[in-house]
Amino acid sequence: MAWAFWLTAIFMVAELIVGHTSSSVALTADGWHMASHAVALGVALFAHRHAAAFANDPSYSLGTGKVSSLAGFASSIALTFATLGMVWEAAERWFDPRPISFDS
Repeated sequence: MAWAFWLTAIFMVAELIVGHTSSSVALTADGWHMASHAVALGVALFAHRHAAAFANDPSYSLGTGKVSSLAGFASSIALTFATLGMVWEAAERWFDPRPISFDS
């Protein structure tokens, strides 16, 4: 899971940089899409490690199963914000189009 997180994060950064420098909405949107995956993988990785570390902790009287549910909820909130950001960017470009630089 850690490898998947780091690969996703690296490609996300590359897409966001190239999308921004070339003014490409498609690359920028896909970069934010990859960001949602990176956040989801990061949250899942944290939840997995946290649940494993505290599996026998008596303060979790019903176990660490809720950690996964909370991680899923946090991922959905992050995805919502990423979606709103993409909609905002697309609306800005709709009303103020910019030329796309294909040679960058």
